[in-house]
Amino acid sequence: MMDEILKEAMRILQDIVVMDENYIRKTLNRESYIEAYLQDNRIDYHVFEFYVPAPDFVKYYLYVDGEQIRVLPDGLRSGKVEVSERVKVNLKDSVDLYYEYSYPNINFNSLCDGVSTPNFYNAPALAISKKDVPKLLNAKDVDAYLEVRVKDVKSKAFLLGNVEDPKRVGVVHYDALWTGAIDNSLSLASVLAMAKHGQLDLKDNMVLLVGFTEVTFYWPEYWDYSFRRVIEEFDFIPQKENIIIDSFGYRNTVLLDLRGRKPTTYAERVFYEAYKIFGEKIAQITISQEDLFPIYHSDIDTVDKVDLKEAEKGIGYIKELLGKDD
Repeated sequence: MMDEILKEAMRILQDIVVMDENYIRKTLNRESYIEAYLQDNRIDYHVFEFYVPAPDFVKYYLYVDGEQIRVLPDGLRSGKVEVSERVKVNLKDSVDLYYEYSYPNINFNSLCDGVSTPNFYNAPALAISKKDVPKLLNAKDVDAYLEVRVKDVKSKAFLLGNVEDPKRVGVVHYDALWTGAIDNSLSLASVLAMAKHGQLDLKDNMVLLVGFTEVTFYWPEYWDYSFRRVIEEFDFIPQKENIIIDSFGYRNTVLLDLRGRKPTTYAERVFYEAYKIFGEKIAQITISQEDLFPIYHSDIDTVDKVDLKEAEKGIGYIKELLGKDD
């Protein structure tokens, strides 16, 4: 059965992993795909609809001495990024998590070969590739601009299985930035494939699929607005065991299990801070930040990055925690 699930998950990945710089369009397309898949495969589900203050990145560019440099937007405020006279101050390595997030900047991920947006900023900000950093450092003239608007978008959360009193809740964010094969399309594809093949225990457990979790106009926790809205509606969720399925299948897939204990390692603390809204009984199927950063929120998080053995390991964890007994 594992071979069939893995084959179906990879087929889904080929359907849904496309490069799209329009985050709203990408998320709504993903939403439509999920609903059609559930209907086509006769998988019972409930829908919770709510509005999200999503970012509409209208216009963004960077010119360095007249040359246009490829960028991706990662700011939540419009305006020019003034860097020409203080470039070394305003140029930021996004791997450094200790930074003032309300300061205009041009940023890069020193661990990634593509353009990567690990963090979002409450200021005009643009991401570039590390290969373009020398151009910026040696520039005489820099013209950088971002225009972003708030757009209220109706979003759907999909609830599969026991929505009254589940033993465990599997949580998958179905949205993705730019390409997003590992983060988080493989998680979504695996859960859908397992549901299709009847490998999830949906009598005792619930699986929650939520969009618009990568970024919203909800500062500073810009990633958890949609989670908050769902938990407000289904307030039993933080009392349950919550299994967060987020970014596995690339390198060193692990289970970070904090059910009943406090975080002790750096990886566990990062996980806890991101998902503490789900209560004290949480676990995550994932990879470490160190392993994820080479592709994180980048334009090179593509299907070819999936390691099938690591994907199988992640699916095995899902089966162990949310699957039916053999």
